[in-house]
Amino acid sequence: MLLILLIFCSCERQVKNPVKKRREAKVITGTGIERLDNRYGLEEFEFETSPDEYDNIELDEDASSYYWKTYKKMGGPNLGFLTSDSISYNFYEDKLYSIDIYGHAYDEYKFYNSLSEVYGPATSRDFSQNLIWEGQRVRMLVKEIKHNDGIGISNDNSDYKIEITSLIMDRLFEKQKEEAEKSTTEGMKDIL
Repeated sequence: MLLILLIFCSCERQVKNPVKKRREAKVITGTGIERLDNRYGLEEFEFETSPDEYDNIELDEDASSYYWKTYKKMGGPNLGFLTSDSISYNFYEDKLYSIDIYGHAYDEYKFYNSLSEVYGPATSRDFSQNLIWEGQRVRMLVKEIKHNDGIGISNDNSDYKIEITSLIMDRLFEKQKEEAEKSTTEGMKDIL
């Protein structure tokens, strides 16, 4: 009888706390920007997946809201000549939407050169001169974070933020936002 009770308790515990499987990183093919599209994420993290599929991230309650959930992971992969300090995984309605990598580059030239070797030349720059690689499914923006040391802006040991965004999720989000704005506008017509 005791053995049956122990087995039952063990099964009960497993159902309440299922063990999450560690997803394996995909083998990526392609060159240049096609490689970024084919990866569709970072390491084992794939866009449009649920946070429940990963066990090595923690919820950042300060950066989360009702629709948005941000999970953090300290450390991370070294990307070329960028040493990553932390990574934020941003989920919209429980689907991975974007990934933010924060880190330092000790040699800015080698850092940019390594990105160009893997993904080809940047496809554009934004108004702040941030480099952008944009494919069919993914956009990667590389932003230098300048630090003011009280005397002036320092450029040695530059900090960077790399934003990798699912364009598919971005389009869905924009469509939902437009529909909400349209609904609000029509609702105001009824009131006014």
